[in-house]
Amino acid sequence: MIDLTAQLIPLMRKEPIVSTFDSRTIISHPEEVVTNYDQHTTTYVELDLFRDMGQRFIEKIIESQTPKVCFVARYGYGKTTAAIGLWQACRKAHILAVPPAGYTSLAEMAQTVYSWARTALHENTDAQVKLGELHSTYLRSSTEELAKLVSKRSMRSYEEIVEILTDPALEGSLRLDPPTTNIVLFLEALTHIVATNGYSGVAVFIDEFQQLLGKAGADILTALRSLVWGLRTRKMPFGLAITMDPNSERILGERAGDILHRIKDDDLYLDFQQIHGPDFPRLLWERYAKQLDLEELTFSIVDKPTLEALGQISDRADLSNGPRTVANAFRRIASYY
Repeated sequence: MIDLTAQLIPLMRKEPIVSTFDSRTIISHPEEVVTNYDQHTTTYVELDLFRDMGQRFIEKIIESQTPKVCFVARYGYGKTTAAIGLWQACRKAHILAVPPAGYTSLAEMAQTVYSWARTALHENTDAQVKLGELHSTYLRSSTEELAKLVSKRSMRSYEEIVEILTDPALEGSLRLDPPTTNIVLFLEALTHIVATNGYSGVAVFIDEFQQLLGKAGADILTALRSLVWGLRTRKMPFGLAITMDPNSERILGERAGDILHRIKDDDLYLDFQQIHGPDFPRLLWERYAKQLDLEELTFSIVDKPTLEALGQISDRADLSNGPRTVANAFRRIASYY
């Protein structure tokens, strides 16, 4: 047997499911996030449809068209992996791209964008000052303002009051986020600072949209409507990328169809069911073979009838988890060799 260990190690190490970081990790350990996501991109195979959509998204950002891109797929179908690939492409285009993350509120997203921008511009004193001013102007929550007032009147420390007001262990934990209009204004001003300091624009990635949508109550739908419409009426080098599952798409369509229509406005909306057909395993393996420099051994390692059979299995939801099943099969093949 030919020793293909060196070529196949990246495929053996590839995780079929990519875990999404939360905002806390992105803020506190940005280097860890970049390193982890970079490792995933070493085995990411970008299909032509993704490459075209990513290029159009980047071009629209650079041209200040404030684009929105959305990937819709079931669990295990690679939407987070695709988002990481697009994030990497944005970085190569010198766009300040905030890594894909799950959020529970738009305020949490804005705080993460603020932290990521500060990290990227840490050597620029003037930019740091301006970003700090933006945070004080637009993102200081009503909770913080209330804590200041209570602290002054009760003679207790500000930190102690904030801890009491926001302690989730206490009944009635109080979190008064800034209004969405403030968040839109913040993103606009931050994008201007970033664009005037060497970057081509800003891209924010909201992964696992269902976490943000929650129970799809009136408050979050109103906030999302304000965000999407607020971005739509502005022309700036800023892009928003979203991944969601079909159930979130359905709920959004039923309860706030106007938001879904606005997300689709930029013609950057992709349902993965359109691309993961029975030919997907063959196309993916051909790309892997080229990327891993397998050359003439491409169909010696996995022959065409096997790829065809794998395609028939992965195309049926009752027999497989789609691309996840394909990735697991390829890992097993790589381990064998």
